[in-house]
Amino acid sequence: MFKRALMMAIVPALALTVAVLGPAGASAESLVPFHATVYETYTAALCGTSALCITAVGTGEATHLGEITESASVVVDINPADLQNGCAPETRTTTLTAANGDTITMFG
Repeated sequence: MFKRALMMAIVPALALTVAVLGPAGASAESLVPFHATVYETYTAALCGTSALCITAVGTGEATHLGEITESASVVVDINPADLQNGCAPETRTTTLTAANGDTITMFG
């Protein structure tokens, strides 16, 4: 297990707007700055022949949410056919959950 501090800044917080208003309700006027700091613990293991699977959990603070918990899942292609800029492609899903149960889920 590894520990690290993760700093996330999503400006103008499209994820927050989409999570609260839905895709049809987002407009430039409704976008707000968003900032979260999460201290997480993660584990990583090979999954399949060419992927690294990472699972992370953490706690922290976020704008508009207060105290949060984080749950993330990342799959990194460690043997890509086309390595771009020295970075391996990945897919991820991260969910931030507020103390009152509100959530923001980010995909990438």
